[in-house]
Amino acid sequence: MKKTVLVVLGICCLSANIFAKFVISPTIGISNFHSTELLYDDGEKNTVSWTSMNFGVSLGTVNESGFTFLFSTDFFAVGTMKVAKEFSSSDKQTGTVDFKGGPFINVTPLLGYTYHGIKNLYLTFATGLNLGYGTLKVTKFTFSGVTSPALDLQLNLANIGIPFYIGAQYYFTEKIGINLGIQDAVGIGWVWYNTKGLGSLPYFGTGDIHVPAFTNVFSLKIGPVFRL
Repeated sequence: MKKTVLVVLGICCLSANIFAKFVISPTIGISNFHSTELLYDDGEKNTVSWTSMNFGVSLGTVNESGFTFLFSTDFFAVGTMKVAKEFSSSDKQTGTVDFKGGPFINVTPLLGYTYHGIKNLYLTFATGLNLGYGTLKVTKFTFSGVTSPALDLQLNLANIGIPFYIGAQYYFTEKIGINLGIQDAVGIGWVWYNTKGLGSLPYFGTGDIHVPAFTNVFSLKIGPVFRL
């Protein structure tokens, strides 16, 4: 029985992809990881916003009916990170974070539809699941004009969300083209670190085990695309 089920599933997968074209696209771009608490915790609400470089690769299949499966892996690194601590709607303090290391890894399986009504141009619309996790090494906080002493702090970031992807691929030849993609993932997430030994430095983490933070991960990517 198990063998029969596996054979049937295999035939279904083969049938769905027998006329599919395999595509792969290495990309570079910019991303923003934004995490903010929805509720005031003990009179405070934190926000972390990290704008980074994005290095990734996407691969998948597009069949003749337009059904599309894509899987992308992106690595966020370097960039600028801003933090904010809001005590009320009218009382907000901001700061910046100096860091190194990484990367933050973001993976996204996508299912969708590719429209091919214009010669050499393919437009893809897809959604799926977005998962991310990474660590950065914080070396300094600057908050409200006050700079911390040198730090060696591990900052953790994580997110789970629903992505919305729009991509355009234009092929110069049968096999080679250029790919432009925009993805915005909305969901929940956390930013946290160990405060041991930090003394009176304010805590900028977002979310906790009981109430996660609202998290938005936006990416704009471009790169060559190869059709096999």
